[in-house]
Amino acid sequence: MRWGNGGAGCAQPAGLVGQVGRADARLPTVPRVPRLARRRPGVVETVEPPPRGSAHLSRCVDGRYFWIPMEHRGEFFELSMRVIGLRRAPAMLPEHVEAAIKEAVVLSPQNISDDEIKPKQYVEIRLRLAETIRNDTGTFTVEVGGVAYPFPMTPNTKVPLGGEIDTLDFSYRFGSGEAQLPLKPHDLARRLTDKSVRIVSARNRPAPPTRDELLQDIRNQLNLIRLDAIRRR
Repeated sequence: MRWGNGGAGCAQPAGLVGQVGRADARLPTVPRVPRLARRRPGVVETVEPPPRGSAHLSRCVDGRYFWIPMEHRGEFFELSMRVIGLRRAPAMLPEHVEAAIKEAVVLSPQNISDDEIKPKQYVEIRLRLAETIRNDTGTFTVEVGGVAYPFPMTPNTKVPLGGEIDTLDFSYRFGSGEAQLPLKPHDLARRLTDKSVRIVSARNRPAPPTRDELLQDIRNQLNLIRLDAIRRR
């Protein structure tokens, strides 16, 4: 099987592989190797036609030959099957969306510094988002110092469910005891500004991937498979 003639200056030597995975049994077992122009992972590029019986698939483009050696036909078959499987697999959407935090402000306690806050004191923080999200119930997570802190997402009572909002409020009790967080409010607000929040709710679901995104995902998967095949050589 050939990929076809892709341009001028491409000779068509007789006796290349006639079908995928089958070479002419009458051909010599150690063919002459043509002069290499470039070798890519799994694909050989030469300025001369591949030796008879040595190419699983070949194509000539503008006087250069691109071909897959017979010894790599198993890996090529694996790649082909993986592409078919990826095309047929349903697109799995992530469970969360991420929104950028434009600013975090302390709502409570007011008019005190971080040095004055006492254990078990109630703290309320408002996240002002750089984009709107849907008003809903659910959870959201912020990360501080490599630690993820989840909080319940409560609906804004001034906006209908499903309406657009651009703020999220959460509260906690300061301290190091049980059900307390050792996060000083003003320091926490500074560390959250310009970060992102991860939101999980029924009305805030990621949009389905586009065709181009799916194709890029397939390309990425194939590159990983190709790298794995190189490592196993």
